[in-house]
Amino acid sequence: MFRKFFKTVVVNLKEHSKILLVGVLSLGIPLTTVFAGSLEVDVVHSKVEFTVPHMVIASVTGRFDKFEATSKFDEKTGRFNDLVVKIKTDSINTNDEKRNGHLKSPDFFDAEKNPVITFAGSGSVVLKPGVPTKLPGTLTLRGVSKQISLTVTYKGTVKDPSGNLKYVFEANTKINRKDFGIIWNKPLDNGGVLVGEDVKIHIAVEANPMS
Repeated sequence: MFRKFFKTVVVNLKEHSKILLVGVLSLGIPLTTVFAGSLEVDVVHSKVEFTVPHMVIASVTGRFDKFEATSKFDEKTGRFNDLVVKIKTDSINTNDEKRNGHLKSPDFFDAEKNPVITFAGSGSVVLKPGVPTKLPGTLTLRGVSKQISLTVTYKGTVKDPSGNLKYVFEANTKINRKDFGIIWNKPLDNGGVLVGEDVKIHIAVEANPMS
């Protein structure tokens, strides 16, 4: 009866040493692998957004339509490192062409002279599903490099309709735009200013294992 379900393999290792290996293939138990390697962002299913105060009590949300990101991730240990994010500055989009043009100008991002915004993570962190974790790194924006921290959350894995496994992450941070030389503003009649200083950044990523 046991032979029907189990397959026993005996292997001689040394003169009088033997080890008993029990095969489980006949039980139909699937063999699984744990991913450890490089990931790259699936741009179609990911986003880089920002929100900035507008006229004191309102806010404006925009996004960057062109970006790329890579990292290393060990699914077994949760070790996450070597994160590099590159964003094309002139892909900024706030759903207003006039405002987009102003943001690309020297008053703000000066996209012609600074075509790429980058974040490079330093060191490594251990990510546990659903637990926000701070990842230090360097943000380079408008030619200025500053140390900041991204709060990264590993959301887990999911298969798309084609059966491809996706690794899902979110990251958030807040910066002061003046720290990066973006100082333009316009006073309002109520004593406030048109554009706030603090900028919230939100990144949502579906990542693929790199081939």
